[in-house]
Amino acid sequence: NNLGTIRFVGTTTQNYYKTSTANTADLQNVVLNNTSTTPPQLIIKEGIGYQDLSVGTSGSFTFTSGVVSTEGVRKIVIKNTASSAVSGHSQTSYVFGRLKRSVASATSYDFPVGGPPVAGNAYPYQLMNIYFSAMGSVSDLTASFENPTNANGTGLPVTEPSASAGQWATLLDNGGANTGTGYSGDLGGVWTIFPNSYATAPTYSMTLYGRNYDNQGNYQHSILKRNTFCPGIWTASGSYNTSSVAGNVVTAARTSMSGFSQVAIAKTPVPLPV
Repeated sequence: NNLGTIRFVGTTTQNYYKTSTANTADLQNVVLNNTSTTPPQLIIKEGIGYQDLSVGTSGSFTFTSGVVSTEGVRKIVIKNTASSAVSGHSQTSYVFGRLKRSVASATSYDFPVGGPPVAGNAYPYQLMNIYFSAMGSVSDLTASFENPTNANGTGLPVTEPSASAGQWATLLDNGGANTGTGYSGDLGGVWTIFPNSYATAPTYSMTLYGRNYDNQGNYQHSILKRNTFCPGIWTASGSYNTSSVAGNVVTAARTSMSGFSQVAIAKTPVPLPV
């Protein structure tokens, strides 16, 4: 309604329904402060004619406590291009599902997405950050984190001279149900990104933060991208920047990347010297 703040406050899971016959105006400011011990704390419901939870061009979405789950093709939509329009996200406050953000050049954007949270475990919060140096034809991105059965795809290993062993050989198995477990079954750890337009590719820097993995070891890491959706060929877009491991988080960054589809963290085939 472009006025005031809507707060989701409670101790049990809450559902958000907005039908096609309801008011179609965007919300202004949304705060999630649900302290239920059984995640997700807020569900954006799917149904015939249902709409997204949409925040307007001057609004914001603030995580105080709780995980949001979006059903089906429903998503949280943030039309405000300010970097701060999404805030408060953390390992226990993120989007399990689809998050759509309007974006602009020379601005850094967090996409706090992740896998299914399990009560009592370390939640699989998989933060993605993007900084645009050139927009191309892109004005918004929709991101999610998933564990597709064909995550490995083709193209591995990917040769790159800046890698400590000259190549990126294996995807990081992140996104598991708890610390140190990894994803059950095939390797996981894939962020899927839909731009609103593919006409002219943007140029951007990206940082991925992979949590809950079981195959990290003492390795150098980077980001790989595939230009087509599953299964696709993994490639090294742009240039290697940095990588680190701290606690339960593998951080990998690249610069001068171009185009969107799916991205993942990869590692070298041999450990770094100690």
